[in-house]
Amino acid sequence: MNGHPILPELILLVPDLDLEVGLDALLKRHEHLGFREITYRIFRHPQRDPGVRSRCHDFLRAFSRGNSKALVVLDYEGSGAQVPVVELENDMEARMRQNGWGADRARAVAIDPEVEIWVWARSPAVKGVLGWGRGDLFGWLEEKGYWPANQPKPPDPKTAFRESLRQVGKKPSASVFRAAAEQIDPAGCQDRAFVRLWSVLQAWFPT
Repeated sequence: MNGHPILPELILLVPDLDLEVGLDALLKRHEHLGFREITYRIFRHPQRDPGVRSRCHDFLRAFSRGNSKALVVLDYEGSGAQVPVVELENDMEARMRQNGWGADRARAVAIDPEVEIWVWARSPAVKGVLGWGRGDLFGWLEEKGYWPANQPKPPDPKTAFRESLRQVGKKPSASVFRAAAEQIDPAGCQDRAFVRLWSVLQAWFPT
């Protein structure tokens, strides 16, 4: 025995509990999402989005030996980035490659503007996740200007999310993100970051 721990197939670095529980729930839906069951471990960076953005390569360097893949996910809005989303992702991936991850073992996903955008789909499941029951959530969002009918997503997804919960007396919590990841059909989500995440998982871990 060489004393080295066995690393999971996938190492994830995220900024907060919301993304941690949401991604954990998504990874458990591997059959529905079209990739095989995998072993994984999720880490939260103590400096949240700015720490993930600027220090992901340092944090993950210790896991770069072996065959594990690395997936870094953060909110673009909170990261403090001064470059466009795709440029930020490319920069993070380049730094990880330079720190032991090789050409195709590390990917970065920046959610623009933030993870709340993944909750929003015009689906009855969203009403249940947010606790609206029989209430007309989407009509209320349009009436208040949070989600115009001609737009695929709310312009300010975090405000729409928090105000929707406030209307039914619920507080934002990681459990809402877990419920969203467990119950909302991801097939209809056309958000660029989510599609990128999904395609990476399918390419790395095909069924």
